[in-house]
Amino acid sequence: TPFDMAPTLSYGYFQSAHLDSVKIHPAGYAVGVSFKNSKLEIIKIPDQGVEDSKAEPAIPASGFGVRQGLLNGPIAIAITANGRILVLEQLNKRVQSFDLNGNPSPCFDGATIVTLDAATFAPDLNKGLVSTALRQQFAINETRLTDHWRILDGSLPYDITPNDSGSLSITLSGATLSDQWTIKDTSASYPVQTEGNKLVVYVDGAPAFDLDETARSYLERSTVSDTIVATFEQNNLILSPQAEATGNGLTIALSEEDSLAMKVISEPIERALASRGITLSDSAVVIDIVTIKIEKTSGKWILTDGDTALSYKIETDASQSTVLNAVQYLPFMALHSPDKSDTVTYLDIGAEMQGYVYVLQYTGDGTKLSDYLLDIYEPSGKWLSRTPDTSLDANATGVNGGRLVVDMWRNIFTVNFEHFLGPGGRTEPSISTWIPTTSR
Repeated sequence: TPFDMAPTLSYGYFQSAHLDSVKIHPAGYAVGVSFKNSKLEIIKIPDQGVEDSKAEPAIPASGFGVRQGLLNGPIAIAITANGRILVLEQLNKRVQSFDLNGNPSPCFDGATIVTLDAATFAPDLNKGLVSTALRQQFAINETRLTDHWRILDGSLPYDITPNDSGSLSITLSGATLSDQWTIKDTSASYPVQTEGNKLVVYVDGAPAFDLDETARSYLERSTVSDTIVATFEQNNLILSPQAEATGNGLTIALSEEDSLAMKVISEPIERALASRGITLSDSAVVIDIVTIKIEKTSGKWILTDGDTALSYKIETDASQSTVLNAVQYLPFMALHSPDKSDTVTYLDIGAEMQGYVYVLQYTGDGTKLSDYLLDIYEPSGKWLSRTPDTSLDANATGVNGGRLVVDMWRNIFTVNFEHFLGPGGRTEPSISTWIPTTSR
């Protein structure tokens, strides 16, 4: 079917004027990157085209930088079989993985953290539980999983985290759930006590007085509001702009981490909340901020720390089924560079059905056939091979293409630098097929 070279309708537009690679995602999106602007843009392709003036813009999903989720010199895109967007970065010398929302998508193995006994840890992992023992094993090996849980009761989130006093603090949407506060000013301190439904301020050598109940929400956030200042003035006390409130908070013993890790609301937690007049409903649940995705029962688990945005993979050892290996799980992989002095220009990236990644590049100025290299990486991000490999074949030549596509049989199709005259005398690039060798 010939292309319509004179379209009259638009299906969206990219905001970057300079695009170096555009791919169509099977979920119905167009994805583009700009080397000049270090931008990734994603747009949903509508079912029907519209006039140019009504076309929707692509959403910029990344920007310039070196941290995960940011780009520096993106040059090419590949879409994996499971829908991940792989971006080849010239200047960061890496491949980075994104989801369709433009979020970093961990899929590559990083450094090993710890090896674990499968019989001890697999049962809890299969239940979606990050046990205290697992957290301790990570911590011993200098990788700390966040100790943060949330009791969700309807729309009310009670967050539980460690504090500097060696216990656990319970807060509600940032409020400290205190029942006592001290308002500290430059020259004096004023205790505030909860007495029934009242907030009572005590003053040395003067009568106590009440604060309006609305003051509680400000005190809970260590704020001295204008209303509180006005109430003090009515009682002949002047608060300076430096005045602040500190509450006693609501705490439970650090040992309650064990029950929280098992997603159990213990009696001590219920009693602590009851001391502030809070009774949890039967539908209240414990949510661990460190989540587990079970990819293979008793075989592979992905841990994601919601507070740090870091991920980890725990997987059964390929040679010892009694051992689990825990590794960092990263959204990027470094590119193979055995000779740091080489000037490398990356051209394109491809991905085959099983997740193997192909990176096309050349060294030097790219004028010689031997300048062109094709690196293949395992799905984990580990470098696997390079073509040409003269140690196997002294006459091996490079893959001298400008762009590539990999099919399900791992054949490679390249758009070449040479050209010929096509229909109507139109200049077109030549295309080559590269067939992989079979094992001997």
